Amino acid sequence: MWNDKAILETLRACFTAYPPAPAANGKPFDIVSLGLVESITLAPDPEAPGTGIAGVPPRQSLEVTITPASSDEDANAILLAQIENCLAGLPEISRRTVRLLASPIWTPARIAPDLRRRLLLDPPQFPILNQRLPPR
Repeated sequence: MWNDKAILETLRACFTAYPPAPAANGKPFDIVSLGLVESITLAPDPEAPGTGIAGVPPRQSLEVTITPASSDEDANAILLAQIENCLAGLPEISRRTVRLLASPIWTPARIAPDLRRRLLLDPPQFPILNQRLPPR
């Protein structure tokens, strides 16, 4: 059976050109690290083909909600198609729904803490480093 953590790992294969985030070694950042995944809902699917037949593994329905990376409808449509294609490779998931929230639009504050540190988006943790050194 799948769980939220496994779905998030699967979604790490999805990338977006929006927002125009810097790439690490030429590789763009995934939608999970950028904080575009708002929620994941997994539930048993009692209507899946083979339900109740001995030896047939249970199937689940999945709903993924995404925060839009931009107001560009074409970019969001491409992102949703990429996510749906990624999830289509999971045979244990019988129903997949990918929803795009109307608002709020993504902000850099949603980036995962480890990625924020790598991108130097947060000030140093030591206050002394935030002060300017006097000129020599």
